[in-house]
Amino acid sequence: MRIGFISADWADYAQGDPGGCTWIRCFTVSSYLNQNGHETATGEIGWKDGEGFVVAPTSYRLMANGRGPIMNPDHCFDKLDVVVIKLFMWHEAKELIEKAREYGQVVIIDVDDWFLGLPETNIAFQTTSPKADALWNRDHMHASYSAPNALIHSTQFLADNYGKYNKNNYIVRNSVDADLFIKRYDAAGWKPTIGWVGIMLWRQHDVEILKGIIGPFLEEHDLMFYHAGMLQDRPKEFAQLTNMNPERLIEITGTRAINYGNILPAMDIGIVPLDSIPFNEAKSCLKGVEYAMSGIPFVASSSQEYRLLSEQGAGKIAKKPGQWIKNLEYYLDPANRKADAQRGYDLVMDKYNLSNKVHEWSDTITEIYKKAKEL
Repeated sequence: MRIGFISADWADYAQGDPGGCTWIRCFTVSSYLNQNGHETATGEIGWKDGEGFVVAPTSYRLMANGRGPIMNPDHCFDKLDVVVIKLFMWHEAKELIEKAREYGQVVIIDVDDWFLGLPETNIAFQTTSPKADALWNRDHMHASYSAPNALIHSTQFLADNYGKYNKNNYIVRNSVDADLFIKRYDAAGWKPTIGWVGIMLWRQHDVEILKGIIGPFLEEHDLMFYHAGMLQDRPKEFAQLTNMNPERLIEITGTRAINYGNILPAMDIGIVPLDSIPFNEAKSCLKGVEYAMSGIPFVASSSQEYRLLSEQGAGKIAKKPGQWIKNLEYYLDPANRKADAQRGYDLVMDKYNLSNKVHEWSDTITEIYKKAKEL
């Protein structure tokens, strides 16, 4: 099949660098589907009159007037059998999806976040608000969920709670391209570096749950903390939010999605702090999968997907401060770290490796296509 993945989530339009959601749910998936018998491409949301959605070059967005689809682009990936759409918040989204289906395209919306539960501290709460932009906002996106042939969700929570918008719902959990990760060698002994990857624009309240936990733990055991994703104009912010000694903080800025695996090996123990809110309950266990793919044992807050991952064999769960301390103390022992790192690595290589999961994507998209053509 000829499949187009189109998204409004881009980190750099000129370079074509995808945002995190587009990288995981579109870019890498498209690449692997291409290697498995499909013709695919990923890009900006484009439209051709009389045909429907097309994949437009991301650089065309720099010349566009407004945030709607790139209309009738000269260069594009077109004649699509199936289009998979991500974060389409245009006020005409529903109407365009219905029209594309009339043209014969099979349309799928990929769902990876619980926008109905966005906390106000998350920058997306403001940037996707109807108050910020009447033409481009999350209300229009939600209204469009009834229009496609199906929704594909990344978690059970999303399928359960967004399922009411569309009668056809599927779950394909997040997976990663193992070729882009480095399985590290742990040589830290009894002085491991604890670490976290994330950007405060989206994760401020998550980090704050570590107050009174991480700071005293680092002091007691004379350890360092590594943060990848600092904002250049807000240095040491992780230390401020957690009340830890800033001299124990090592920090670097974020990186392009394709280089993400290179910033993980600096840590010996990973953490995934999540505030206990519905938005986080809807999140996938992607960060834990990435840690495990890098050979890093980790401790995560309790959520539906992290409990599942832990039951499968990767990561430990912490619901209360005492459990954070207990689990971190367990990983001070290098033998415990190495054993859990190998167990987690073996698990994610089997169940969360895109080279294995691509068949689930292919089967799901093919099933949706066949059902649509039977109608």
